[in-house]
Amino acid sequence: MGIISYQSSEVNVQVLLQDVNDNAPEFSQQRYRYTLPESAPVGTTVLSVSAQDSDSGINGQFRYYMENSYFAVNPYTGEITTTKPLITRPRVRTPLLW
Repeated sequence: MGIISYQSSEVNVQVLLQDVNDNAPEFSQQRYRYTLPESAPVGTTVLSVSAQDSDSGINGQFRYYMENSYFAVNPYTGEITTTKPLITRPRVRTPLLW
């Protein structure tokens, strides 16, 4: 009987808010947590973050942004998606014996 080995990785992704007026917007949660299979295809929706700004009218508008090569955030909706394959293991070549 073989042993099944499960491997996992954890990554912290930071989403920031861009705002240019009096009151800073605040996220509705301090932390968001999500489990994503490493086989998730590019373009997979991971989760959506949300924030509120106590300013009114045009001053209440803000944008989400992040600097990450594997994930992107929609600046208007807060939806986070994958931008490249998550599997980064190098391929190992097995020598052929004749």
